[in-house]
Amino acid sequence: MKRLSNRKTSFREVKKPILIVCEDSKSSVLYLRNKIIDLRLNPIDVEVDGNSDSTPVSVVNYAIERKKEQKRKATKEGTEEYGEVYCVMDVDDHPSIKKAIQQAKDNSLIPIVSNQSFELWYLLHFIEYSTAYIHRDDIVKKLKSYLGKEYEKADNKIYEFLKVKGNEEKAIQNSKKLKQSAETESDERNPLRNPSTDVFMLIEKLNSLAKGK
Repeated sequence: MKRLSNRKTSFREVKKPILIVCEDSKSSVLYLRNKIIDLRLNPIDVEVDGNSDSTPVSVVNYAIERKKEQKRKATKEGTEEYGEVYCVMDVDDHPSIKKAIQQAKDNSLIPIVSNQSFELWYLLHFIEYSTAYIHRDDIVKKLKSYLGKEYEKADNKIYEFLKVKGNEEKAIQNSKKLKQSAETESDERNPLRNPSTDVFMLIEKLNSLAKGK
């Protein structure tokens, strides 16, 4: 079967192409693209797309259209459909987040939700956070103290900085603990699981792809 791209020997093999749709073209997109390059995964086979609008529903709708488009292309040209499609979204102050999560699941997409923001994933490289609630502005303030400088969403070196610190496994474990803690609370008390992030799930997936799994 014809593949999506002509592979180079420098790239690791990916059995099925993957699409990751993010709600902005800066922080999450830059971080994930650098992660993919670092793992020597083909950016065409593991694509990060930041071209949707910023609302969660827009992310999901855009991902649905990209998935349909790839299916049409697969039928017409003999390429492959996406094996998985991820929607990276922040809870932020979006009233449509619950609708977006359900819509993603209904269309066999994988929601990767951070409450309140993607930057929580960065912060968990440094601390095991367990406070009941944190606002996105406070996440950035705390992150600044660990970075030793102002945080900028367009900083293309954040992945490299965190990699040098060598705390990815720590961030994964901290994220799992935080998510488990958030899930023990009732929906009435904490309906959107603040604070929590699913980014670790995506990171573990990318790491497994790099190992050929």
